[in-house]
Amino acid sequence: MSSPLLLLILSCKAEPPPTPVLLPVEDVTPAVEEPVEARVKQVERVEQDEPVEPAPEPPAAGPPSEERALAYTALRPKSVIELQQWRESSSVQLTGPDGPLLTATLVDLNPWAHEWFLVQLDWASGTQRVYHLENHDPVGVRIRLDPDFPEGLSLDLGSTTTRCALWGAQSPELERARASGQHFASLCGDRISLRLPAVGTRSTKEAAVDFLRDKVWGGEQITNLVKETFYQDSELATSELLQGAAADVQAGRGPDRPAVDPSVQGRRVVPVNLGLPLLEAEDGTVEVGRWYPVKGAPGVWLSAVQPRFLDGAVGADWGDRAHPLDEVESSALVYMTAFELDRFDLAFDVGTDHPRAGWSERAPSSMRDGRLAGPDGFSTLDPLARIGRVNPAHVPRVVATFTGGFKRSHGAFRSGPFSLVNSASHYGWVEHGVVESRPMPGLATWIAWVDGTVEVRAWTAEDDARLWAVRHLRQNGPPILEPGPDGGPAVPGELVTRWSDGNWSGSVEGKLRSVRASLCVQETDGGRFLLYGYFSSHTPSAMARVLAAYGCDWAMLTDMNALEHTYLSLHDFQDGVYTVHHLITGMEVLDRTTKRGVYLPRFVGLSDNRDFFTVLARPPESP
Repeated sequence: MSSPLLLLILSCKAEPPPTPVLLPVEDVTPAVEEPVEARVKQVERVEQDEPVEPAPEPPAAGPPSEERALAYTALRPKSVIELQQWRESSSVQLTGPDGPLLTATLVDLNPWAHEWFLVQLDWASGTQRVYHLENHDPVGVRIRLDPDFPEGLSLDLGSTTTRCALWGAQSPELERARASGQHFASLCGDRISLRLPAVGTRSTKEAAVDFLRDKVWGGEQITNLVKETFYQDSELATSELLQGAAADVQAGRGPDRPAVDPSVQGRRVVPVNLGLPLLEAEDGTVEVGRWYPVKGAPGVWLSAVQPRFLDGAVGADWGDRAHPLDEVESSALVYMTAFELDRFDLAFDVGTDHPRAGWSERAPSSMRDGRLAGPDGFSTLDPLARIGRVNPAHVPRVVATFTGGFKRSHGAFRSGPFSLVNSASHYGWVEHGVVESRPMPGLATWIAWVDGTVEVRAWTAEDDARLWAVRHLRQNGPPILEPGPDGGPAVPGELVTRWSDGNWSGSVEGKLRSVRASLCVQETDGGRFLLYGYFSSHTPSAMARVLAAYGCDWAMLTDMNALEHTYLSLHDFQDGVYTVHHLITGMEVLDRTTKRGVYLPRFVGLSDNRDFFTVLARPPESP
């Protein structure tokens, strides 16, 4: 047992960061194992566009059939496809001179998201194959089967349609795409991708932790010991308060400033370890709480604060809903990154390995059904392909990426009220309109609706009826903040001070400080902003105070304990050059540089084992 422990401890040593490299866009988009010259679009066959009537938009969904609604909640073995209550299927038959050759079935997994599809080909010979397809433009491209064109898909593009031959003896493009080994194999004029599973990268530390948890009896206890011994304050950053000029009012610019003590207005701190280039901060210091625009990223802002500088009125009436802060976390730096939601779309993707779909070992045995491979009846997402990086078709729109939430092993409750309901309330998620783990009532939830609206709040049982309208969703424990009584100022969630019941991770006393990250939405007269909080060494109680000071009503934890779990990078395209900046210096060790000198950012150029969020620039509206 000492060998894995030694490996884990040694892996905590700092790794030297790679030399930054500026690269053309085309050198970054493919994965290492996917040379550009092998793109499948070179072998596709697309028919001539033809005028058609515009495809009607689907109406708001009614309730699913009783059979599908029962299948969604039934505690029985099933596949992830049975969680898609509003899926639609259609079939066509391709015939030859001697009779039927194959039956093609298209499954739109969520017609309102209209992004992920399955194509099943059943050949007369008895061979069957299933393909996972992704629509690059769910709003502008409607995909369907046409009985008059049984050898492929018809793509409605507003006033025209494109026919794309994909199967059959004369046009076996799907099979060619599958054989290519591309993770995103381009089809139909680069309007669709065939998705194929990838093997994700992981750091040495991550590999050691996974080995301990998966292969070594008592491995979870070993990792907890190492975490409490080596990780507390491992990323602690602090700064003395410096003199400064009077505070800049910043009227009408960026998000609202946090509520800070009047005595520190205009005073400055040094943003220790900050890796983002800021405008208007030329002297290397920043005003406490002021929002600074990030260079090369319009609509992205950064603010720095320490809990000790907050207005004393924040949390003054919380009573025992939050713990008092000790001297260390009071002075530890917090960085808030704000994304102006009117400018961006947001997406969520699972990693190649995490979160898994099986049972969490934290779930009490009384809550685990031994007949089932996981809380939803399965332990694998097959036939869906897990890739763990951004589709290359969207890379030019990428503004930022950041790590998602807890692994499934930590994504359930071992004690407290959530451990006694819904099979221990495993954290749910939705990816590209597809429910892969049922969202649980009461858990803090980030939601991106199909209309582009983004929310952070607790999921409710009534929300299940609107799952058809969810494009992306991620849960991660109970709320850090929730609205106060009768719509009053936000207060800490009921479980913020309850270490095990809230599943916050840390010491038994609930006092373990750690690097942590959070999400919330700030609504102001100037717009709505998604705030990503990086807390260098804090507890949930400190997070609640800071997030309340920044004007959030709901807030949630994402991940914690290491830079790889709180990773955020910004991506800038200027004059054909692709530049990557990291929120914290040291996060760049999660990226890779090939032997040819090609820089591959995590989640964008590399498939990763962990789930992640992507911030995407919205395409310009049509005139």
